[in-house]
Amino acid sequence: MKVIENTRLEKIKKALEKYGIYSEEQLKEAIKNMKPLNIGCMVSPVPPKKVLEGQEC
Repeated sequence: MKVIENTRLEKIKKALEKYGIYSEEQLKEAIKNMKPLNIGCMVSPVPPKKVLEGQEC
């Protein structure tokens, strides 16, 4: 299991290096400066209130 963890860590490190992130401080700064992410396109729409009222729990 340790080999799998090391492999995953190496992949993550390589991906971060592509964006110029080589240290924990650089990662924290990058996260701090991120713009908000709009996930609206990835979620299902909420059904109308009428549909919800007709459902039993």
